[in-house]
Amino acid sequence: MAQIKAINARGLLDDLAQQAKAGAIDLIDVIRAAKTAVQTNSFRAGRIYVSSSGSGQSHSFQIPQIYTADFSVVQIAAQYQEFVEIYNDNVGWGLITDASDVDSDLRVMLNDDRLQTVTTRRLDITGIRFPGYAPA
Repeated sequence: MAQIKAINARGLLDDLAQQAKAGAIDLIDVIRAAKTAVQTNSFRAGRIYVSSSGSGQSHSFQIPQIYTADFSVVQIAAQYQEFVEIYNDNVGWGLITDASDVDSDLRVMLNDDRLQTVTTRRLDITGIRFPGYAPA
């Protein structure tokens, strides 16, 4: 599992889903394109450059340094790969049946255990040595 907090991972996935909806593209295609973009020099340097050749306009921004430790190239690439695995697993389990339904795909992926903060539950033994303790 990628070492990005679950809330941030869900936020990344939601951003990708919004891009997919805006471009009328399947969610998995956007995830794979984002994964490929991680390997560009501008991403590795912490800068994203977006340009439009038709109008002559361009925009660029730098990722704030507060995020660069949490969102290193390796961690982002690992998180995108995990998104691909989550998507493919849910297709295999029959939970994702229509690749073009981004909202449904997003809902299924967000419910996956790998995108939750707490993924296991343990037995509560805090009162085991107290008189009258009865396990639930």
